[in-house]
Amino acid sequence: MKRFRVDHTKVEIMYRQYLPKIGIFWYDMESEELFGIDKVVAYECHFNSRGIRTTKTPHKKYWENEKLKREQCNKPLGPFKRDYVTVPKGRVYQNRNKEFLILCGLWITKEIIELIQFEFDLFDVPLRVVIEENIW
Repeated sequence: MKRFRVDHTKVEIMYRQYLPKIGIFWYDMESEELFGIDKVVAYECHFNSRGIRTTKTPHKKYWENEKLKREQCNKPLGPFKRDYVTVPKGRVYQNRNKEFLILCGLWITKEIIELIQFEFDLFDVPLRVVIEENIW
C-alpha cells in the first residue's frame, strides 16, 4: 500500500486563501482597479476596544512606505506619485456581530463593491457598505 505524505503548510495556505480578509485599499479611477492592498485573514486579528477587527495599518503610513520602497528601487511610482488623500480609498473591517463592513466614500459603485468582495473573499458572509462623505 502506497502512503501519501500530506504537506500541512500547503493545506493551510489553500484553506486560508478563501477565508474572508480585512484591510485597506485604494481604487484607481483610470485603470478601474484596486491597488495598495494590505489585507490579512480576519480571524488572525483581535477585536479592538470598540469591537472592531481590522488591520492596524494606517493608509498614510502604507502609502509613504510603498512610495519610499519604489523610489529606493528605482521603480516607477505609478499611482503612488499622487497625494494619497486625492485617491479613493477604503477599509474592510469586521464587527463583533461577524458582519463585514466596507468603509469608503461616495465614489463607490456596485462594480467596485464586487471587486472588493473578490479581493477580500467576502462572499457568503454578512456584508454592509458604509459610505462616509469625508472619505475620498
